[in-house]
Amino acid sequence: MRQIAQIGAHAKGFNANSIGIAYEGGLDPDGNPADTRTAEQRTALITLLKQLHERFPEARICGHRDLSPDLNGNGRIEPAEYIKQCPCFNAAQEYAYITAYNGHKPQQTPPNLAHLAEPFSDQLPLSPNQNRKPMKKILSGIWKACKFIAKLVPWILSLRDQSSHR
Repeated sequence: MRQIAQIGAHAKGFNANSIGIAYEGGLDPDGNPADTRTAEQRTALITLLKQLHERFPEARICGHRDLSPDLNGNGRIEPAEYIKQCPCFNAAQEYAYITAYNGHKPQQTPPNLAHLAEPFSDQLPLSPNQNRKPMKKILSGIWKACKFIAKLVPWILSLRDQSSHR
């Protein structure tokens, strides 16, 4: 775990000005994207995001999926455009209540960050006794994805602000 002042390595192009947050999970037993957060994880994420918002009120909250390119140019990142599904829930919408309007002008469209997304491994152990190396690879990918999400906080906040002023 890095200190907040220490530059992370979770999202190329965002590392110097963002904070990555990771949680374990995000895949169902078949390896498909799913919101698998426990009650404890939900509580911890909310607590952390509130603390970070107090310290960084201009920051945005978003997920990896929200950094996908707007392929059709309509100003919205839609499910068909997602490069990654993580965090497997709509972080911007779910945590919008945490971030009140801060007076900053929201970014109209997300940056083109398709080159930042790395595909998750599709190798999952079929049983608990099978080689765990693929699972470690997947968890490492999830960890990277979650850290990347944290760096998206400022952009997500601007999206929330943009939608609340319509």
